[in-house]
Order: sequence, then C-alpha cells, then structure tokens
Amino acid sequence: MNDATDIKALLATSQCGSYVQRLRRESAELQAKRDAEAGSNTVDPRVKLKEQITLWYASLAPEDRRPNYLMEQLARQLRATPQQLGIALRELGWRCERRWRKGESYRHYWIPPAPDSAQDCARRPTGS
Repeated sequence: MNDATDIKALLATSQCGSYVQRLRRESAELQAKRDAEAGSNTVDPRVKLKEQITLWYASLAPEDRRPNYLMEQLARQLRATPQQLGIALRELGWRCERRWRKGESYRHYWIPPAPDSAQDCARRPTGS
C-alpha cells in the first residue's frame, strides 16, 4: 500500500471520516458568515463622501463659512478627486459657477446651498 491509499483507508473509518467532514462543514459555514458580514459592511464610496462633505461643512463655524469654494480647496480639504467631489456636491445641492478674470481663464467656484436647503439635503435619501 502507498501513502495515498493508507490515507483514504484511514478517512474511510467512521471516526476519522466524520471528523474531517465536520471540519469541512464548519469551515464552509465560517466562510459563508465572513462573506455575509463583508457584504453587509460595504458602503458606497459616494455615500461616504457625501457624509464627509456634510459633516465637514456642518463643523465650520458660521463665520468661517465662505460664500464659495474653489474645487482645489475642496479636493485638498476632503482628499477626494474633483470628479468625485463634483458629483457629490451636486447631489447635496451645491452649485458650480465659472468666473472669468480679465486676462486669465475661468475658475470653478462651488457655492453651498442656502442654510435651510442644506438641512433638507442632509435629510434627503441617498438613493435620489
């Protein structure tokens, strides 16, 4: 007999075979539980960014709030790309304006929503 045959014969015995089957079943159950937990903890990055923007703006003292922000300032502050920020800001009710300066190209300024609509945006469902 070779080693593979010996192992198969050992596994065929009721005590050892049931032990291996139980280990496989417990391993599969544990993996399924981990997969389910990982799936339930997944958060859409856009939702997370919108929450980050809302918390950041709400944390500013009224005297520190500006009437408008440059995209570069927001990207640096929130550590996000301009594309991600643009989508999230629009969904939160912010407006984008291009302002031209004499002899220069335009700049994008983001204007926060009015105070009463900012609260409405924070309460708005994330799926809209």
